Amino acid sequence: MSGTRGLGQSHPVRPGIGRRSAIGTGVAALAGFVGARRAHAAVVTLKLAHAIPEGHPTTIRFNEAAERIHQLTNGAVVLRLFPNSQLGSQTDMISQVRSGAIDLTFQSSAVLSSIAPTSAIVGTAFVFPDYKSVWSAVDGPLGDYMRAEYAKANLVAMHRMWDSGFRHVTASTRPIHTPEDLAGFKIRIPASPTWSILFAALGAAPTSLDLSELYSALQTKIVDGEENPLALVSTLKFYEVQKYCSLTKHIWDGAWIVANNRSWSRLPANHQDIIEAQLNEAGAKQRADMEVLDTTLQAELTQKGLIINPVDIAPFRTKLQQAGYYAAYRARFQPQAWDLLTKTTGPIG
Repeated sequence: MSGTRGLGQSHPVRPGIGRRSAIGTGVAALAGFVGARRAHAAVVTLKLAHAIPEGHPTTIRFNEAAERIHQLTNGAVVLRLFPNSQLGSQTDMISQVRSGAIDLTFQSSAVLSSIAPTSAIVGTAFVFPDYKSVWSAVDGPLGDYMRAEYAKANLVAMHRMWDSGFRHVTASTRPIHTPEDLAGFKIRIPASPTWSILFAALGAAPTSLDLSELYSALQTKIVDGEENPLALVSTLKFYEVQKYCSLTKHIWDGAWIVANNRSWSRLPANHQDIIEAQLNEAGAKQRADMEVLDTTLQAELTQKGLIINPVDIAPFRTKLQQAGYYAAYRARFQPQAWDLLTKTTGPIG
């Protein structure tokens, strides 16, 4: 547990209810009791569920945002958080937020592509060389386009995309230096065509598993390896069941906080503003956390026994071009979305 209050615990942060002094007339005491009952009734509890474990920068920043929202709404809004897939798999959580069973969820853009296909566009392989190019794309018109796509699915997306990090391949069998090293390699991927299309084109054998099932799948050799940002390799302790980490940086992935439209529209406008502002501010801090971790974790994971090797991405891009990956990937999206992406990245494929 991270130690901060309210995040995914069975006893969330709750507002204190003011009590009138017992001194005074019976009428005043009754008025105080009624006032307290009304104040209690006005409290709104919102459930936000996600798959990220305790101790990860995302979880820590969510805790801070929950505290701030509680303070700034004078106790009127309790943001109750459920990390580490407590309320189901990633696809389960998306279904629940659409039905209103939970109010908000935090999900990878690629996973959200099951309901808004344009989400997957930022997962185009090897398209972002660094964070500067990432934020130029998703903080601009492309991000606006993606939020509009979520709105068509009756979801309200907060304005700031959070960082899930550049993804790298880990393995128990061999380091990945070239595309040939992926031939027949049993690699776990999230339940999204983004990864399936990519690793199939590279000659690997992709297997979809929920994040909550991954450690045991690596431990029992159901899969040879996986691909994730270093922050998840560390917090989920994959270094205990993997030997190699190849810095392929094959996909940058980000995540959105999306809310059920009915739940969101029931909130007063001033509470909507506070919640969104605090979540966006937390997202900015999380971005900075993740960028630092992307470099510092290499040394930490090496000390824990993970063998880390750099990778020349040029042969991987060549392999994808020859396999027709970029042409096929572009065909999945509306021309407008692809144009918005390439305005930041330049020509792709």
